[in-house]
Amino acid sequence: MTEMKILKKEKDYLFESITEYDIDSIKHYDIKLIGAYKIILTGYSGEKIYVRFASNTLADIEKDLKLKIDDGKYNIDLDVNYFNQTTKALTKEDLAIFIKLPEKYIEGIELAAAANTVEFHSLNCEQIEFDGKTENILLDKVNAKVKLNCNIDMNIVCKTLNGNLKINQLFATSRLSVPEGVSFSVKKGGIGNSLLYEKEGKYVSPFGDEDSENIIELNGMKSELIISKSLK
Repeated sequence: MTEMKILKKEKDYLFESITEYDIDSIKHYDIKLIGAYKIILTGYSGEKIYVRFASNTLADIEKDLKLKIDDGKYNIDLDVNYFNQTTKALTKEDLAIFIKLPEKYIEGIELAAAANTVEFHSLNCEQIEFDGKTENILLDKVNAKVKLNCNIDMNIVCKTLNGNLKINQLFATSRLSVPEGVSFSVKKGGIGNSLLYEKEGKYVSPFGDEDSENIIELNGMKSELIISKSLK
């Protein structure tokens, strides 16, 4: 197994810890990052997993947060271990986690996390699944079947929409922004769920294209999804 390397570079945060890990085959990524303010996950053209913990207040970040990597034949697990006095409450206030994955070696991604903001960028794979709590989700240049399992109100921004987007919620009201000019069809499942459409701050008649290959689906129970259009 390839050894992990801890690197140090000057960055825009006061404190940080950076890990790079070599990879040379297609993997399914199971990532557990419970406790962060912001998580940004990006695909790139390299051949390493790159994980950066960054903060302006967690001075002992290199000692208090350790990335555990369990590399199997087809799957790879990334988990965070907490040490000393660092708690999930502290990391939720001021911890940014930046993850870069080699795009040619991504089969699928499962991310379990609790964070204020979660972003997915430049990812082309079979499936991405988020399970946890977040108020804000951004999908940018993502080509995958995306599943969001979250039981709090979310603000979901799709800068691009390529594939299926499934939203599973219980007793929540979320907003979804899709680019103007991008076609999509809509499905509603579950129990007691409702779909609303908004344009320029006002509710409007349903819009969509039932023949589109891009599908937005709401599942769960007694939840609302408000869909609006935005400029690209």
